[in-house]
Amino acid sequence: MDEWEIIYNRTPCYFFSFSNNGMITRINDTLLADLEYERAEIVNTLKLEQLLTVGSRIFFQTHFYPLIKMQGKANEIYLSFQSKNAKELPVLLNVVMQHSGDDYEIHCGGMQITQRNRFEKELLEAKKVAEKALLENDELIRLKQQLEHHQQLLEKQLRKVDRINNEHYQIDKVLSHDLQEPLRKISMFTSMVLEKLDPDFPQIEKIQRIGSSANKIRNLIDSMQKFHSLDYRKFSYAPIELRSIIEAASRRAGNDVSITFDNQPYPVFPADDVLLADLFQELLANSCRFISPEKQCAVRIDVDVVTRNIFSELENKYRYEDFIRINYSDNGLGFENEYADQTFNLFKKLHPNSGLGIGLAYCKKIVDLHLGSITVKSEPGIGSTFTILLPSNQPAAEEVTL
Repeated sequence: MDEWEIIYNRTPCYFFSFSNNGMITRINDTLLADLEYERAEIVNTLKLEQLLTVGSRIFFQTHFYPLIKMQGKANEIYLSFQSKNAKELPVLLNVVMQHSGDDYEIHCGGMQITQRNRFEKELLEAKKVAEKALLENDELIRLKQQLEHHQQLLEKQLRKVDRINNEHYQIDKVLSHDLQEPLRKISMFTSMVLEKLDPDFPQIEKIQRIGSSANKIRNLIDSMQKFHSLDYRKFSYAPIELRSIIEAASRRAGNDVSITFDNQPYPVFPADDVLLADLFQELLANSCRFISPEKQCAVRIDVDVVTRNIFSELENKYRYEDFIRINYSDNGLGFENEYADQTFNLFKKLHPNSGLGIGLAYCKKIVDLHLGSITVKSEPGIGSTFTILLPSNQPAAEEVTL
């Protein structure tokens, strides 16, 4: 080992480097020892983000990388590492970027600041205790008023939900019986008339259209019932393996489609396997419906883990957790991306050969009920990519009770 390598490894501070894709390419013995890893477990194996706590991952994605790319260097960057045994390791870093052709490597040097953090926390805690003693009475009064206001809002919302549920029940009753029965009779009597008519009867095509229209309406009502039934379905969460779910959905749909999976091991995460299979069955059917005649329908699935704020509807409220990100890409006809936000609307049809206009809305509802999200990007003649985010942890029971 050269002398510089000995100094690099034994210096009582941290040195490491990572490539433009985030993969760690070099690390010294001092940092390895504090992280409790072997060299082979990190170098060219883990990305820097995988060694960080959740909060530092977010800072890394939103501030660290943009700052380095813009300035080429940065000083006194704070990141919190996590050891192999989940021990938190606060580090203050100086960083510089080194270019090599179109690629670049980022070199970092830093030191542990555990004691500094402890002193800062003690000072902040003392300040909070003093402020709390001064503001406690005012805060209690404000919280009481706020609670009473929220209770009034909750009462109004509960009444509204009760009214909507009752209306949904009545609508479902009409869909399941009052509309289905007359349509069934129209289809039956139309078939009976067609069986007895001469094939050359001049009005036979119009009678066939009557039967076809009745069947179309029946199929539409069945799809609406299926969509509506999600509001009353009790979730059955269990750990699922995504690849097997997608393969089963493809077999069940009977689609002639080529599915390519990326080679990395897929994470196991909790979901309702039946609904997730329905989701991918609808996506596969959608891809095969909008394919050029000269092409075979082909789909690619890429999966990774990202960190997102779980509060998408509440302003100024943050809680970051890991989500499974599934990128589902096909080689279909595609569409202008300006219509992307409309594709998940009920009865929205972007192509003449669209189905009933419920399939993608059904997909979105399944994802929403899993407390996730689904978006799409598309390009005419190239295809569409659906990005699905699903929580990597099972929600609490009260979050999924329908």
